[in-house]
Amino acid sequence: MTTHYSGRSSVTFTRVLLRVGFVVGLLLLLAAPQLMMEQPGGVFARVKHVLVDTSPLVWGLLVGVVGVLLWLWTIPSRQTATGAVAGQAAAEALPISEAVLPMHGGNGLVTQSYEPGLSWLGLIGWIEIKDPGKECVVVDGRRIIRKTELYIGPMRLLGKPISARRVLLQPAPITDISAKSLTRDQWELALVVSAKYEVINPVYTASLQAPLDELGNRVVGAVAEYIRSDDLTNIVKDEGALRATMQQTLESAPSIAGTYHIVEILKALPTGDERVIEEIRRARVAQAQSAVIAAEGANEVARAQYLTEIQRKNAVLSEEVANLQHARDMERLGMEQTFETQRELLRAVGMIAAAGIDPARAIERIRAVVLAPPAPPALTTATEPTAVQLMALEEARLQEAQDVLGLKKFMLKANANGSGRPVSAQLTFENFSVDIQCPPEYPDAPPVVWVQSRGGEPAPLVVPWSKGNNLVDVAIVAAMQAQYAQAVQEESHGD
Repeated sequence: MTTHYSGRSSVTFTRVLLRVGFVVGLLLLLAAPQLMMEQPGGVFARVKHVLVDTSPLVWGLLVGVVGVLLWLWTIPSRQTATGAVAGQAAAEALPISEAVLPMHGGNGLVTQSYEPGLSWLGLIGWIEIKDPGKECVVVDGRRIIRKTELYIGPMRLLGKPISARRVLLQPAPITDISAKSLTRDQWELALVVSAKYEVINPVYTASLQAPLDELGNRVVGAVAEYIRSDDLTNIVKDEGALRATMQQTLESAPSIAGTYHIVEILKALPTGDERVIEEIRRARVAQAQSAVIAAEGANEVARAQYLTEIQRKNAVLSEEVANLQHARDMERLGMEQTFETQRELLRAVGMIAAAGIDPARAIERIRAVVLAPPAPPALTTATEPTAVQLMALEEARLQEAQDVLGLKKFMLKANANGSGRPVSAQLTFENFSVDIQCPPEYPDAPPVVWVQSRGGEPAPLVVPWSKGNNLVDVAIVAAMQAQYAQAVQEESHGD
């Protein structure tokens, strides 16, 4: 039980003298106008007579006797106050978490009542808040001091005591409070609750004898009302949702709202008929598993669809790659066949020329095969080319036949007089070279051609010439004769 101190319990001899002197002085001050009159009336006349006729020695003895009596009167008060000094010091000086403990006279949330020490004549002084935000001081059951401030108590001159109590605003959580009741569907259920809370009405809390017990009873009542208001299936659910529901229930309870703030529900554990609770939990687990199975099935279907689409696209891509490869193979075979055909034609024409037969008509045919891309209309034999066009025609024809004839490189030299006609040409094959000198009448007149094999001497080459021929015809005849010479050499080695 909390100990309360009366005004006498803290009255000292000095304070008694000051208060008696204050009262006597106040009475004299009020009676002064009457006492200063020449003929005061009534009781004031007798008082004035006593004051005037009494000697100073008598007044001194009288004051001494009164002082001794007051000193004797305050002895019991001093003895009682000596026993309470330790309790007051603990309530005022210790940290709030220790000062509220029962061993120091507290009740768990509030310290025992104490008189704050006012340093100036016990009337004015600082009331210290050691841990702002976590504690406050309630003075005389109505005034709340939340931070250190100067306090003035003028009524202490009249003997009125000051009663102060420190309140813990952020206490330790209340733990394992159990409430038991029947649910709405008539199942017996108990809820074990632990909660973190704060004190928001310290004046009311300071007025309670056992605030923790009262708070526990309030929580039990609110939880029991919640159990009676709902079905067992709705209450027995995952702990997170139940804790949130319990916090809302306690915050809105009329017996708790306005006095305490429920910061968080640390635990809300349902207990009761474990068989029923277990069946409810199994049903909920099965429901959750069915949702998981449905989701996994949908994922498998989507995965199968994606795999089918990937296989289809891979098949299409493989078919396109095969078609491209087939087209490349056909193109390569066509080029090889064309090359072989051209080689055979060249060899045949060479044999015709070596037999002494005029190969002019055969050369025209082979030119059509070798030079597959037709000549542009501006450069056909039907039109007489200009000098500049002649050089471009010669170079274009040689470039077109270069790969087919095996021509490694060629070099044309124009006339120095600026006419632009070719004056000479150098053709290089793999095993021989051809030197061509063009007369001023070229291309109407045939060029002079010399062939030099590798390591051999230059030899003249007779080229059948007619209007419309050019240097590519020289290259064709040279290549044909080289092919023929190679064929003859191979046959002689075979024999």
